[in-house]
Amino acid sequence: MEISINGKNVTIKSGMNLLEILKQETIRPEGIAIAINDVVISKKEWADKIPKPEDRILIITATAGG
Repeated sequence: MEISINGKNVTIKSGMNLLEILKQETIRPEGIAIAINDVVISKKEWADKIPKPEDRILIITATAGG
């Protein structure tokens, strides 16, 4: 199944949840926020949220600074 992560096309297995996708893409879940099709998904929902084909996932990493 094809999805988009930060503008890059990525192939995932059908039925993978967000945590599994992060693991596949070697993205650490600490200090990030995830949106699917411009809707922010709360961290407590990541294990249950399964993207649909052609979903656009945006992963934002928090950075320190001022």
